[in-house]
Amino acid sequence: MTTAPAPALSQPAYMADEPDDAVRQMLAGNSPAIRHVRAMIRMVAPSDASVLISGPTGSGKEVVARAIHAGSNRAHRPFIAVNCGAIPSELIESELFGHERGAFTGAHDRRIGRFEQAAGGTLLLDEIGDMPVAAQVRLLRVLEHKCFSRIGGRQEVPFTGRIIAASHCDLPRRIEEGSFRSDLWYRLAVAIITLPSLDQRREDIPDLVEQLSRGIDRPARLSDTALSMLARHDWPGNVRELRSVLVRAALFHPPGLGPVDVRHLPSLISPAGSAPAAGPLLKPVEDDGLSGLIAALERRQMCDALRRANGIVANAARMTGINRTTFIEKMRRHGLTRAEAIEPATHNRRDEDKENTPNQISPKSPEILPLLAERRAREARVPPDPH
Repeated sequence: MTTAPAPALSQPAYMADEPDDAVRQMLAGNSPAIRHVRAMIRMVAPSDASVLISGPTGSGKEVVARAIHAGSNRAHRPFIAVNCGAIPSELIESELFGHERGAFTGAHDRRIGRFEQAAGGTLLLDEIGDMPVAAQVRLLRVLEHKCFSRIGGRQEVPFTGRIIAASHCDLPRRIEEGSFRSDLWYRLAVAIITLPSLDQRREDIPDLVEQLSRGIDRPARLSDTALSMLARHDWPGNVRELRSVLVRAALFHPPGLGPVDVRHLPSLISPAGSAPAAGPLLKPVEDDGLSGLIAALERRQMCDALRRANGIVANAARMTGINRTTFIEKMRRHGLTRAEAIEPATHNRRDEDKENTPNQISPKSPEILPLLAERRAREARVPPDPH
């Protein structure tokens, strides 16, 4: 099945004197790609048209949706975001449309769904490609008739909000596979905004570092060489990964220790083959020890969540407070499968093997003790911050 491209707005012309408004503050950078995104936002925000935001995971799709809402005449009304991939299929209709008391077992009270909460405002349906087909049918009816009914109810509730959808997956391919409805695609994709990956706009990294640092308590200051190294990284996790690096720098390198240098960056920031001549400084023993400890603790937490969720990834992701796609990516990174997580014996053997591996730093490993002692001694020499 061949899917025709959805109608899209014409390419905006770039203005050298682009206004310094709220949209620019939310989406930092001056690359042609991000300037194009900002121009598209300004064009679609005043309308009530449905918008589909596509882009890789962590690229800032929700930020774009919030910018559209902020630039619309609905800015004073609620902005409601819901991750369709993080809700179990049997609960998603209740979550979106609400239910009446007694509609099903356990429905002790009336529940107001996300559509009703977004009345007059904007509803972001994130990861729309993961929505079950049955829920897609109900969503299509809402888009066509501008009304819906709660589960177990007969009264039609008018929907006065605006729909913005977002997805990291290839929706036309999902249509060909039969897991996404083509008629829903045409309803959602009135205007399409495609976000570039961070790798495609590395020149924006200094601006992004400045913008993201404003949202971090006591952010660390980066040296020019560290900033240069950030610009060389591939950033598979995009802007979300960059923010994690900055938060980590704030946690493990307080301002009193001076600027963050290359040697303080996580070893993953300097992949083999792309490091400059001063390569040995990029993977210090201290950094490897701390990153190994953090990775081991993260893997253990994910295993525990999967075990408690009986192997259901969506439920485990909700327990750990991250979205499902990020949880799956972390599972791949840690070489973790659902089967081994719900088998305690196998999981324990793997943990024991990791603790006995020389290159793996565990919380009980003697290699980390001098590292922590050195850090405590260094922090003791730094006078306390009067603020």
